[in-house]
Amino acid sequence: MDKLRNHPIQVARDIFCIHSQLELEHELLKGSSYGKRVIELFTIPRVRRATIAAFTVMIAQKMCGINIIAFYSTTAFKEAGQTDFQALLASFGFGLVNWVFAFPAFWTIDTFGRRSLLPFTFPQMMWTLLAACLCTLLPLGTARTALVALFVYLFAALYSPGEGPVPSAYSAEVFPLSHREVGMGFAVATCLFWAAVLGMTFPFLLRSATTAGAFGVYAGFNLVALI
Repeated sequence: MDKLRNHPIQVARDIFCIHSQLELEHELLKGSSYGKRVIELFTIPRVRRATIAAFTVMIAQKMCGINIIAFYSTTAFKEAGQTDFQALLASFGFGLVNWVFAFPAFWTIDTFGRRSLLPFTFPQMMWTLLAACLCTLLPLGTARTALVALFVYLFAALYSPGEGPVPSAYSAEVFPLSHREVGMGFAVATCLFWAAVLGMTFPFLLRSATTAGAFGVYAGFNLVALI
């Protein structure tokens, strides 16, 4: 704490605040069981609103299409007409862009705020996926490969500081202390459950709708998530 703060008095203040919050949490949880708090996620109006909000942003994160690219990027790039090596290289580029553009979130998530980032990034993710969808319809060649990769990278660059970190930060903060642990647990469970659903269903979507159709479907999901 001394390294993080400018003066020992600030350190003392922070440690006292932490202690006070833990004491308050202990009082709030007295006589309450984990099962009871799970039920209260849906029965107490204040907590229910937090539950709906956290679940919504977590489901929206899955609907935006990031997981189908993260899980099946090599397959998607191969279906778009690239060779095995080109598809692997493009997948590496996608991961690199996703990682690099997560760093701006350290500043944007507090300066612009969680709510502002989501309505801004969802439309951008929608048009970049739609553009990638349309580019897969071009004749096979270098131009098609480059354009598909470009718009997928733009999608990742817009996702990383917005819909990437915001749902986790938002879900961790939206619940009152008494229900934060169980609420965040259910929010993450929602996130990972739908990631599993998308991971299992995407191969069927890819076979029936091709890469163009898959990108188009998830571009539409971004519009739904925005609404």
